[in-house]
Amino acid sequence: AYRKRFSDSCVLIGTLGVSEYGDFSHYFLNKQSPIDTATVPGGYPLRGVNVRLFNENKGAEDSEGEIGITGPFIEDNVPYPERYAAHTNQDGSISTYYLTGDLGEMAADGCIYHRGRKDFQVKIRGNRVDLLAVEAALLDIEGVSHAAVIADTDDPLDVRLIAYLEGTIHDARALRENLENQIPAYMIPSRFVFLESLPRTLTGKIDKRSLPKPELASPIETDSGPGTDEFPPTEIEIQILQIWKDVLQVDKVGIHDHFLERGGDSIKAMMVLARLNRQFDIQLSLRELFDNESVSKIAEAVQALL
Repeated sequence: AYRKRFSDSCVLIGTLGVSEYGDFSHYFLNKQSPIDTATVPGGYPLRGVNVRLFNENKGAEDSEGEIGITGPFIEDNVPYPERYAAHTNQDGSISTYYLTGDLGEMAADGCIYHRGRKDFQVKIRGNRVDLLAVEAALLDIEGVSHAAVIADTDDPLDVRLIAYLEGTIHDARALRENLENQIPAYMIPSRFVFLESLPRTLTGKIDKRSLPKPELASPIETDSGPGTDEFPPTEIEIQILQIWKDVLQVDKVGIHDHFLERGGDSIKAMMVLARLNRQFDIQLSLRELFDNESVSKIAEAVQALL
């Protein structure tokens, strides 16, 4: 947008900052500036500001972690100790860094790259997922006007993503098929809730805290319900369908239904996996099972191992 809409003499200034202390880095570029990354760099620390990256234990990292800043504006006595980290310098002195809540990477020349908010990062089956990246993928789909993605962490061993959508598309299957071409399988939400409108704050932002629980929501009726198939299932699909019915204790399952959405969880997934491997005499892994979360896709994975 900058290169298309602004004059050649216009200089764009990218910044990183926090409301508590203001900007801490700047990046200047014109239309000839090369950008080798998907996002504009966050820039270099301002004069008098030191930037370090910290891990979850508040230990300093060289290349990737939570962005911490220090300078004359940081007091020795801080009001919220959990938001600060102490770092021992080479001369033995100790500097206090304010932890911004932003994740970043630092290049060898000291340039900072913003990698999202720490609050919006979750782990799904060992993979780090940025909720904003999932929302961005949803917003790229025609018919999606607004999207909010949250993590259901009621079971720490079985974290799931739930997508709340506002728009004209109300077909969960179509959404999944579209997302499969954009993001890895572990980033695709387990549930889609279609609402007339998403709750908002007084400033107009989506209020994630006010999103209804999926079971309490009044969703718009979807175009494709569970258990509806366009073509007769194959022999392998028929056998997998029966395994699903037995484990999930349901009477009707479609080959395109989503395992987690039909009541599956990590324990039931292991039960399904054990029966699949025994029945077909294969060695399908749990990761492969979760990466192929419909009967039709599991059937393809099974067929490839036969």
